[in-house]
Amino acid sequence: MGFVCVSRPYNDFNAWRPQKRDGIVRMVKMLQRAGIRIDGVGMQGHWGLDYPSLHDIEAAIDAYAALGVKVMITELDVDVLPLTKQGQVIGTGMAHKQFQLPEFKRYLDPYRDGLPADVQAQLRDRYAALFRLFWRKRDKLARVSLWGVDDGMSWKNDYPVPGRRNYPLLFDRERKPKPAFDAVLAVPAQAQ
Repeated sequence: MGFVCVSRPYNDFNAWRPQKRDGIVRMVKMLQRAGIRIDGVGMQGHWGLDYPSLHDIEAAIDAYAALGVKVMITELDVDVLPLTKQGQVIGTGMAHKQFQLPEFKRYLDPYRDGLPADVQAQLRDRYAALFRLFWRKRDKLARVSLWGVDDGMSWKNDYPVPGRRNYPLLFDRERKPKPAFDAVLAVPAQAQ
């Protein structure tokens, strides 16, 4: 039997936040000094239309690459629905009766009948901006993976409110490419 190559990345959410990033850097250095192999750092990309900043993402990519490990963007999806500050979901508090009122459900699930054109454009622009950054940093990134194929299969549906519809991926519920998909494909040619 031959050897099996196994990659040992560390993968975490909010790895773009400066304090958490610095903690991950310290941890990886400590593990490296102890002779424990860490092959990469994955940054889970459960992000939104306006968070995190491209600056924070870029700083995290650079910090992890400086460790001599592969850097990966994992689980990428871009939330278009209202949440709390920087995408932090309220969690179990959503079960409280006050959050089950129709007006609150409408606030948290405003696009039941489809994504408006202006929000679709924001999603397109956000994906384009992210992939322009990834393209610039391609020498430091081992991969970018998305957290699903189409909006209908996203874990962001039904959370934190049952029945909620989200639109975070590059393909719609009919598996047709969205404008964000075309924007991502256009990035390499635009960078030339």
